[in-house]
Amino acid sequence: MTFVGYAPENIVFTDDARAFYQSSPGVRRGFCPQCGTPVSYEADRYPGEIHLYVSAFDRPDEFEPTLHVYYSQKIRWFDCADNLKRLPQAGASETT
Repeated sequence: MTFVGYAPENIVFTDDARAFYQSSPGVRRGFCPQCGTPVSYEADRYPGEIHLYVSAFDRPDEFEPTLHVYYSQKIRWFDCADNLKRLPQAGASETT
């Protein structure tokens, strides 16, 4: 699954009819109440961030990545065909 992270104030939903469930303590997942498509992930441990599922975007090609997070947890046979910074986990320094 590919997520992109933003500050919540930078996100506008064209139809703000998301439903939510708490998948674990401090985690809120947003989804479309009509079809069940996952849309967002918000967690207390990432204050000031909302993470969106790229697969829910109408035009995902318009959003270029700037770095990769949790790269240490990737599937062993997966690699990205780019030269972007690869952080081992969230909260890792961008200078790592």
